Amino acid sequence: MPRRLLAFFLAAAAPATLGAAAMPPEEPRLVLQLTIDQLRGDRLPKYREKFGAGGFQRLLERGVWFTAAYHDAANTLTASGHAVLATGAATGEHGIVANDWYDRATGRMTYCVADARFPVIGEPAKPGVGVSPALLLAATIGDEIVASGPGRRAFAVAGKDRSAVIPGGQRGQAYWFSESTGGFTTSTFYRSTLPAWLEAWNGTKAFAAYQALTWTPLRTTTVAANPHARPAGSLGRTFPHPLLAKSDALFLAAFPYTPFFDELTLGFTRELITAEKIGRTGGLDYLSVSLSSTDYIGHAYGPESPEAEDNLLRLDANLADFFRFLDDAVGLDHVLIVLSADHGSADIPEASRARGLAAGRIQPAEVLAQVNALLRRSLGVETDLVRAFVPPGFYLDLPRVAAAKLTPAAVQAALAAAVRQLPGIAYAFEHVRLARGEVPATPLGERVRRAFHPARSGDVVIVQEKLWYLYPEAERYAAMHGSPYDYDTHVPVILCGPGIAAQVIREPVSPAQIVPTLAALLGCRTPAGARSPSLLLLLQPRPGN
Repeated sequence: MPRRLLAFFLAAAAPATLGAAAMPPEEPRLVLQLTIDQLRGDRLPKYREKFGAGGFQRLLERGVWFTAAYHDAANTLTASGHAVLATGAATGEHGIVANDWYDRATGRMTYCVADARFPVIGEPAKPGVGVSPALLLAATIGDEIVASGPGRRAFAVAGKDRSAVIPGGQRGQAYWFSESTGGFTTSTFYRSTLPAWLEAWNGTKAFAAYQALTWTPLRTTTVAANPHARPAGSLGRTFPHPLLAKSDALFLAAFPYTPFFDELTLGFTRELITAEKIGRTGGLDYLSVSLSSTDYIGHAYGPESPEAEDNLLRLDANLADFFRFLDDAVGLDHVLIVLSADHGSADIPEASRARGLAAGRIQPAEVLAQVNALLRRSLGVETDLVRAFVPPGFYLDLPRVAAAKLTPAAVQAALAAAVRQLPGIAYAFEHVRLARGEVPATPLGERVRRAFHPARSGDVVIVQEKLWYLYPEAERYAAMHGSPYDYDTHVPVILCGPGIAAQVIREPVSPAQIVPTLAALLGCRTPAGARSPSLLLLLQPRPGN
């Protein structure tokens, strides 16, 4: 569809009651994909009246807001969610089943962006440690933008390495925060040395400006102690949270658990835009920015905490400042912005239990011992048949299964039956059935199917009961995500930019539809793994309009 005609459709689809005129159908100079890590879909309407005019409110008032956007894969984790937002693909295509998974070939854990061939620049060398997008099996929208014409570029910035590397894909440049140095870095997959402008910016030690701060709420309020919080370092369970630490290392470990971490990330992003002339070279640029404070703070204090609320108010102000910068540097009329999140979050299980709800924590080490004991009894064997439990997957010891003269399918069935007996576990799905697509014809069953990868998923995959915490480190965080339930899958999706008129759409959609939508808007090829329909279909006028 020609872009001018598309712009007409977008304008025609906007309800007259919103009173927003369509923006001119100009070619964007910059595509900004903003990902707010752990931003639940109900947060923006909850706090909308408290936001200022230039941040979230700008997008809500001028963009197309999809209020019923739900991830359609069960693995609602940072790496998996970013893979969906970058590729539009299901897990079977993009391959990122979790942040970490068990590698059957090596018998070891694998980190989603690990690649020993490409060391991280500027960090102490560690044997076998490096970073690249090699484990991402699908092309990204940034890859396709770069391939679609000369002068087109892709960049990715994040607080976490995986949140930059996955959107950066094979053809972009990726930069992320280094907890060991306090600066931003990349790996030798992208370049052999840091650019001079980045060396200079790191040399300013911008993080030092935050070391003497105390995090206090923007709005004066009486805050009770949060007995269920699990704060990092010396931040403490309730306001005020002093950032001062005995060393740079201790400060940098706790720093991401504050709103100032996003402020630093956006400050670095401004430096990148200025140095690389992003949006100002005459060609189309793509920039993915993933902001991590919401996730860190949600893990430490819970999504319903005063800290989580204050963080969103501060993020709103930081986004307003960033958008003003973009307006000066590029012109917001030339920037296409898409905002979403990789996942949501459940509340702290202990807090849920205090409200009379059934909730708890699943202890992976205890569960592994329990299921092995149950299998020994039910199958009449004397050895452990499950080698690893890396939530949500159990991985069999196949040589032992063969030595016991059992088939993997038989052990999977017995394992699934054993797992279902344990507290906190609602469902167990066998690998052989998932491979054939044999799941319940329900939204939950479909989300589990879309989270399956035949080589990387477990021999049995489980789903916890609602509000139960499931993660490899059962006691590390206060709150957790990762389930197929609505509190983890519901996220915002907003499109705002040239040719897009204000509209609120309440029909259910998936964040996987963002990538084909961008491809249609930008006239580039849709990544091969992206099979969901474009969101533009919802914006075209209905018959009779």
